[in-house]
Amino acid sequence: MQTAIAIAQSQKARSFELRAALSLAKLYRAANRDADAQAVLAPAVEGFPPTQQFPELTDAQTLLAALAQSDEVRGAADPPDVAGRATARDGHAGGDESDPAVNAATTLDRALP
Repeated sequence: MQTAIAIAQSQKARSFELRAALSLAKLYRAANRDADAQAVLAPAVEGFPPTQQFPELTDAQTLLAALAQSDEVRGAADPPDVAGRATARDGHAGGDESDPAVNAATTLDRALP
């Protein structure tokens, strides 16, 4: 999915970028990675005029509103924990290969031409 987002960005295909970002954000949300979902979706929604309505934009705005209520997203501005360990808020969220969302996104990226 990240490959699809990058291709859409390079081609200035904003609607395709939004669709790919929305799909990836939904995967992250299903894996309880709300901060990652918000991080990938917010830039894709940014810049769309409020009058330009299509289902994906409405879905993305609804998901962003729900993500804004997430403790993980609200705490994203918090500093690292006392011991200085990296946390999801630091941008070092569980990128290990046992994460189903990472595996799903990687599999989807490999399936794209």
